[in-house]
Amino acid sequence: MAHLGALQGLVRGRLHHTNGHTRTPGLLTHGSIRHARIVLAGVSSKTAMVSQQRADAMIQPTYKADDRFFTERGQRDLIQAMELDTITPDLPALLLEMGIRYDPDKLAAQLSSKWPQVYGRAVRIAASIGGFIASVARDYALGQLEVKMADRAVELRKLLSGLGPSFVKIGQALSARPDLLPQVYLESLSELQDRLPSFPNEIAWAVTEEELGVSVSQVYSEFSEQPVAAASLGQVYKAVLRETGDIVAVKVQRPGIGESIAVDMLLLRRLMRVVDQNLPQISQPLVPLVDEFAARLFAELDYCAEGRNAERFQELYGSMPRIRTPKIYWQATQRRVLTMEWIDGIKLTNKAAMDAAGLNIVDFVDVGIECTLRQLLEHGYFHADPHPGNLLATRNGTLVYLDFGMMSEAPEYARYAIMAHVVHLVNRDYDAMCRDYYTLQFMDPSIDTAPIAPALQ
Repeated sequence: MAHLGALQGLVRGRLHHTNGHTRTPGLLTHGSIRHARIVLAGVSSKTAMVSQQRADAMIQPTYKADDRFFTERGQRDLIQAMELDTITPDLPALLLEMGIRYDPDKLAAQLSSKWPQVYGRAVRIAASIGGFIASVARDYALGQLEVKMADRAVELRKLLSGLGPSFVKIGQALSARPDLLPQVYLESLSELQDRLPSFPNEIAWAVTEEELGVSVSQVYSEFSEQPVAAASLGQVYKAVLRETGDIVAVKVQRPGIGESIAVDMLLLRRLMRVVDQNLPQISQPLVPLVDEFAARLFAELDYCAEGRNAERFQELYGSMPRIRTPKIYWQATQRRVLTMEWIDGIKLTNKAAMDAAGLNIVDFVDVGIECTLRQLLEHGYFHADPHPGNLLATRNGTLVYLDFGMMSEAPEYARYAIMAHVVHLVNRDYDAMCRDYYTLQFMDPSIDTAPIAPALQ
């Protein structure tokens, strides 16, 4: 389903802009991000990347103190509980293996001796999500569903952010699904794309030094005091590479995140197995979907793999006009630290900044659609997470792709099926579109897809 998801997301974006209904959620942009003073030893305060006035102007999202995973105290507790004393001694090595070949049975066996932590986590997740569902049900019963929707959207965003990276990823996926959620929910969940709270800088620097094997000051001559962006799996700093003098972006992974994801995927798989066994009316088994999601998520934990993905993407599509990817600096890259070229740009969702720079949003969406078609139909190697937080527009008119942790490949049969599907869409042959789902293996042949046709019209 990811094959068409990337394309449909861009097409929907173009339709929104064409019809004059552009969404402009409050995402961070390079024009509004704080570039604080450099704190490395021996670096003068004159090397600050921006003035304090600009730093004070940055808009920061607000989160409740109980959003523990993304609070400083929650992060420190997580380091103590998981990073320094991992759930099992072999788990870090296992996490690397899961990113290469996901084996849910092996993961479950590894976590079987730690049932107090696993079930404690299950209770917290059930209580959080159960409470939210109960609130929505109460709104419905009282006839206040529409009135309370905006508040519930914010509540859901904070709930997912507080439950940690696995649920943030789910929220990011839902933020691009207008077929599943109302617009107010999409706008709220879109803030999970790159406006998450950061973890303490001291921990980020410790992770960087542990991964690179030397002090931060030996690798970077300048390093921003605060992250310029924070996402579900890590946060990004602006720095200057000492060896070359190049301005770079340094992505540092949230510590202990692998262990958290391992527990969440174990619990999610068990839940979906119960659903599959007790709700036969569901047309597609849910456990395989969880397994695919988990495999992609574990693969994202290896920043070296992400660097290789970026270089392969550049090799295949870098020759396209107006398409650009950041250069990877391998001398300062390891599993949990990725150093790449810094590229100034504007988020496509920041309409005011795009207008001020004289850039046309629809023009960049068209570039993205063309690139996505090339990815899906020509080579089959595609960016599987092209949400607005992973795309930048530069002032010289190029579209920059970021974050290559989640990539996928469409096999040859799928590429031909997608071509046929596009032809059927253009010809408005909705019955043929429904039959395409069999070829794409979205649906089992035993399921009648004919009832879907009227909904496609």
